Amino acid sequence: MFPFGCSKKVGKLFTVKVCSLEAELEFNLKWNTTGKELLALVCQTVGIRDSGYFGLFHDDSNKGNAWLQPNKKILQQIHPKQTHCFMLLLKFYPEDVSDLSQDASLHLLFLQVRQLILRGDIYCPAEVCVLLASYDVQAKHGDYVSSTHKCGMIACKDLLPSSVFHLFNMTPDMWEDRITHWYSQHKGLSRREAELEYLKLAQELKMYGVTLYPGSNKDGAQIWLGATPTGLNIYCAENAVDPHLSFRWPEIKNFGFKNEKFTVELVKKCSQNVVFVAQHVRMNGVIFDMCSGYHKLFLRRREPNSREGERVKCHTREEKCKRQVEQEKQLRESAEKGKAIAEAKLLRREEELKLFNAGLHRYREAFELLSEKSRVVEEQAWLLTESATSYEQRVNRFSSTRPTDQLLSVTENMAAVDQGETSLGKFEFERNQYLPLYGEEPPTKLGPTAEPSCIRIVPSHTMMCQAPKYCLADVEAPPNPPQSTSDQLCPGVPSVVPSSDTFMNQLLAEIEKEKTEYLHKSRHLFQLCKDLSLKIDELKN
Repeated sequence: MFPFGCSKKVGKLFTVKVCSLEAELEFNLKWNTTGKELLALVCQTVGIRDSGYFGLFHDDSNKGNAWLQPNKKILQQIHPKQTHCFMLLLKFYPEDVSDLSQDASLHLLFLQVRQLILRGDIYCPAEVCVLLASYDVQAKHGDYVSSTHKCGMIACKDLLPSSVFHLFNMTPDMWEDRITHWYSQHKGLSRREAELEYLKLAQELKMYGVTLYPGSNKDGAQIWLGATPTGLNIYCAENAVDPHLSFRWPEIKNFGFKNEKFTVELVKKCSQNVVFVAQHVRMNGVIFDMCSGYHKLFLRRREPNSREGERVKCHTREEKCKRQVEQEKQLRESAEKGKAIAEAKLLRREEELKLFNAGLHRYREAFELLSEKSRVVEEQAWLLTESATSYEQRVNRFSSTRPTDQLLSVTENMAAVDQGETSLGKFEFERNQYLPLYGEEPPTKLGPTAEPSCIRIVPSHTMMCQAPKYCLADVEAPPNPPQSTSDQLCPGVPSVVPSSDTFMNQLLAEIEKEKTEYLHKSRHLFQLCKDLSLKIDELKN
């Protein structure tokens, strides 16, 4: 009989939506489709073989949240005129996450456990939350690369439960640094390996795989009944994390319910049965279904030669071999790629080495040329230094000997010239005094014993070497000078009679010649000293 007065004449097909944590599906089903058939269709579409762990969860307006019962028709559990939505979730958590042989099943379990941890349904310490977040980032983004990793790339609000932020006074950047520290150490893990490590760490938490049902004991005290993959737990109302009592499935002989009481019969006869009073009668059916499913999985996992166990083991081996082949293929491709990169790098290094050797050869040639040039320059500098030293010695020797003597000689010569000019002036003056007395021509003889030349001149060719004095000297008076008018005109002035004007002109010409030669030699010596000084300055620089 159909609910809500529906009959068999209702349309042959009806539409349902099935949503997972990463996809959404829509199916048109026959009116007599059961929950088990829909679950098999969904698992086949998604590619899940471990369908025994999964169930379809829906929102029942009469019973609240509930699991779709596998053996009943869907139209008996939902309203046929409404498009109803089911959630594909893990109904039974595996005792060991490694029991899930398929990547799709493992990924859905990872998403579901991650959601429960972030929502706070599974209590997790802050330190474990950070480590779980690092595996989550590894599964999502791959290996950590410092060059491409940027600050703010990790959204801490999507990786950590909100309760953790309230417990510690830390900024999001500080949380990100801690997550990045662990994330950088997971290099090389694939997505499946990172998710598996996440689940292995999560299954050690106390609330992993625990489904809680509120109620009371036979004394009326509020308690929680928790169904787990390994047994049943009793929790106090104040502490739903640490179990007050735990009973493993081998310790439980039987369990069942009657009305509102759910009774657990233990194996030990001395132990009293555990009585749990549910809040609603229909909740006992849900608890019984959950406990039955976990107990079956517990027994099936320990059966030595069960068909299901062999199938799971065979499929696990196949999946493992497939993953190994894929890993070997990836490693081979990575090795080939690395080899190609290494060969290209080696060729590039060889080209760089050739260019370096060519440049080194050029540098060596240039160095040899510069060395030879430096040697030549050093030799030239040495020669110039020797020349400068020789010139300095010559200058010092010249300045200490010749210049002083020559300057003294020149000074004496100039004094002699001046004295000679003065004497000649006096001589001309006296000659002019004598001309009116003797007429037009001066007398050739002053007396009978007068000599033709009474003026003695030092020869000019000995002037430079012996420093002669060009002057009038040794003017001799006649022995018996006549009493003439000259004594009256020039008393005390001896009578001097020159031989001729030609001799005086020759004397003056020779004096001028010697003066000209002296000036020429002085200029030449000054120019030599100047040139030598310039060369010495150049060598010093």
